[in-house]
Amino acid sequence: MGRKLNNNQVDFNDKSNPFVRQAIWECHNGLCFYTQKPVALMDMQIDHILPESIKREKLEEYGLDQDFTLNSLENYVPSCRWANREKSNIVLPHTDLALKTAKRLAPEIRRKINILIQNIDFELVNQQSNLTFQVADKKRKNYTMNLRMKKKNLMKNITYMITKSLDYILHITTEKKTVLLSAFLPRFSDSGKGSCLIVFKTLRIRNCAITLGHEEILDILCSGRNTSPDLNLRKFIVCQDHHNQNIYYVQLGNVRFPLESETLQVLLEIVDDFANIYLNYLIDIDKHSASQLFQPSNYKNGFRLFKVKKDCGTC
Repeated sequence: MGRKLNNNQVDFNDKSNPFVRQAIWECHNGLCFYTQKPVALMDMQIDHILPESIKREKLEEYGLDQDFTLNSLENYVPSCRWANREKSNIVLPHTDLALKTAKRLAPEIRRKINILIQNIDFELVNQQSNLTFQVADKKRKNYTMNLRMKKKNLMKNITYMITKSLDYILHITTEKKTVLLSAFLPRFSDSGKGSCLIVFKTLRIRNCAITLGHEEILDILCSGRNTSPDLNLRKFIVCQDHHNQNIYYVQLGNVRFPLESETLQVLLEIVDDFANIYLNYLIDIDKHSASQLFQPSNYKNGFRLFKVKKDCGTC
């Protein structure tokens, strides 16, 4: 089963779309618009220059066209988390200059989105127990990654989206009934930057959202994967309720909450599928970089390439 995206499948004004985010980030040179300091693509937030809460009559003060919409590239700028939080819904001074900048860059951003779409082609192939994910770029050699999956119907539940900065970023979103998991896999240039977001949609803990970093994914989610809760090998399962055997207490990050056994089972299925993808992707990165051929160095995430011995003789 192959698929190639086209321009009609991407909403250019959807600021959550990876292609739109990538294009905005690149056209602003990877800088926060407000602080003019570098911001990582994965940490970047897209801010409305004019907040969505602004009244329509106020827009006339800035000489905007009748077809101007607040949720558009003409009103988007990249921001770091701190600046976006500080700005909130405030209309800052010199907003007119910010709007002019956004309007000037909007055509370039649209052009960049088109380029990203045209340069990216991917295929999802389901072969018994293996899911092969292939990324093809016109400027680079094809690279194939095998993700060993447990369930044949997993493709129906997981959506893959690719963006590109210095290297590929793989974004995975999977949703089953009451649990949603959205994650970024580590990049080849930095294997410690993976992260995931888990959202619960049950009546008991509706809209509860928890973010886990790379270390927590490996230590918490991957530990005891594919095992029954009764074996007590899952670090995030604290205990079973003594008074109600249908309730389990779960701790993810710094949040502890009760889950019914049915919701817990859904969580375990999603976590196991994701953990298998994550670990296999790390193994693939390791093979790609050939780091297994070298000994780890004393520096963080570094490897010793060669060793120069001191010679007592003359040089």
